Amino acid sequence: MNFDITKSKIIPFTINDIKAKETLIQFITSHNCAPLDVAYQSKIKSIQYIYYPVRFFNIKYTADWSATSIWKEKEAYNVQETVTVYYDYHGQEHSKPGFDHFSSHGSYTHSSSTAGGDHVRPWTPQQKLVNKTKYRTVITNTEQTYGNIGTHSTSQPILYTDINNVNIQKWIASFPTNKVMNYSDSLVQNCEIKELH
Repeated sequence: MNFDITKSKIIPFTINDIKAKETLIQFITSHNCAPLDVAYQSKIKSIQYIYYPVRFFNIKYTADWSATSIWKEKEAYNVQETVTVYYDYHGQEHSKPGFDHFSSHGSYTHSSSTAGGDHVRPWTPQQKLVNKTKYRTVITNTEQTYGNIGTHSTSQPILYTDINNVNIQKWIASFPTNKVMNYSDSLVQNCEIKELH
């Protein structure tokens, strides 16, 4: 895909060959393991200036929203339920079944929840109504609200190159617009210009 660079904006190079060589030497000597003679033994044969095409997509967007607010609370209410209770020899009420124990002569000895022994009698079951408190969730209020986030805009750079570098894209996106220049022959002289692909 081709593009007309003469109709493009350009981010001009801000360093010359001398500064580029100095920066490279500083970079390769900054490592702790760099050889001592790397600075004067290094020979830079050539420096190539390359322009990479970038497209900016300016996007404007807005959005409407709505929400339903619901207030809930727990509400207590009473119900009557039928339950089975058990009465022992003395008329005491129990919630679970049990047994009265008697001697071989028929006299009462004790009550228990187990039926051990030969002379036992189950407690007397009986139905009764009891009040129980239960809880339910009730909605006490609802409110519908609406809004608009307003109009916003964003700019997304698309870098057309085999260099997949997020930092370069961030740098391009944050580059001051007052330093971006219109095309001129002097800005691209002796530079390689990559194609869109």
